Amino acid sequence: MIASATGLPGVRSGNGSPRTSRYRRIVDSRIPIAQTQQTYDHIAAEYARRNAVPSPRAVEVIAAFAASLPPGAVVADVGCGPGIQAALIRAHGLRVAGFDISIGQLAAGADLDVAQADMRHLPLRTGAVDAVWWQAALIHIPLADVPTVLAEFARIVRPGGQLYLHVAEGDGERFEVASRYGSDRRRWFTLHRERDLGPALAAAGFTLDQVSRNRSHRGWLDLHAHRPSEAPPPAPAARLRLATAADLPAIQHVIAAAYEKYLSRMDRPPAPLLRDYGPAVEQGAVWVTGSPIAGLISLTETDDALLIENVAVHPDRQGDGLGRRLMEFAEQQARRRQIRRLALYTNEVMTENQAIYTRLGYQVTGRATEDGYRRVFMEKTLPPA
Repeated sequence: MIASATGLPGVRSGNGSPRTSRYRRIVDSRIPIAQTQQTYDHIAAEYARRNAVPSPRAVEVIAAFAASLPPGAVVADVGCGPGIQAALIRAHGLRVAGFDISIGQLAAGADLDVAQADMRHLPLRTGAVDAVWWQAALIHIPLADVPTVLAEFARIVRPGGQLYLHVAEGDGERFEVASRYGSDRRRWFTLHRERDLGPALAAAGFTLDQVSRNRSHRGWLDLHAHRPSEAPPPAPAARLRLATAADLPAIQHVIAAAYEKYLSRMDRPPAPLLRDYGPAVEQGAVWVTGSPIAGLISLTETDDALLIENVAVHPDRQGDGLGRRLMEFAEQQARRRQIRRLALYTNEVMTENQAIYTRLGYQVTGRATEDGYRRVFMEKTLPPA
């Protein structure tokens, strides 16, 4: 059956709705995704016919995937198409919910528990599934949306749950004609490298366990990851204080170290490296923590929001919760000032940051080029006190 929601535990009623949200360039997601959806609707019958018999390798990989899960585990097959692989997974005694944005693909399949949904905003409760099966679906998502999708998967997978990811290996993104299915219509194709996906998965909260490669009409990457079953121990409470002029050399040192990894991704130094923090410190808008200083945050009030102008953590302290503590401090400051909206922006190539902010509840509100930098704007509205 095709429904707006499945009958599995943790599934919200209602269709998933698109939410516009690696790495390197700006792409308006609406055009690639809409055209790809229309193409898959058009080729649905031929696609189902040509893929009706799974490859021996697919059968083998699914068997290994199923064997790694407990009996009766709940699996989300995202980008399930006509449900061919979902049926194989179900045959191993697992419960499967299939999701695809193409209603034509879902209609061409067997009577499975499926729903039409956008993978950037799935109709599932947090922690609702034991695993996500993601077979060749990420190849149709523009690079700039990848952090949003990975963060959504981290949301729906329970702690200790798994993620299987099958993607085309290579560089770039482009439209390709669906000639293999007798059509002149186009699908969006995005190629990926392990060096990019590994950090993106980590930023979303996954631990990468295994990577393998295979080749058919193109090269493919198989990645197996999991969400840690236990959260890392909380970092000791960070004591923040207002920065003084004497802190400026240490502030510049932390910022330079924190942003160094992005230099190779950009054609100019990141904007925070060029900023003079003297005026902000003098105005009481910069807070620091640690001795020596290991982290800092700069906050500015706008007409209706508290703007996080910069948050930086020295690499030696990244991963121990200090960044989260700085972001919590921003929320405390907003509440103290009776401001409910937090705003920030980041460069489009800083995909790890985008994933972290998404996990903290921020949503993309726009994209623009300012001073030569391609920026992603995000906001978070705090609930009433």
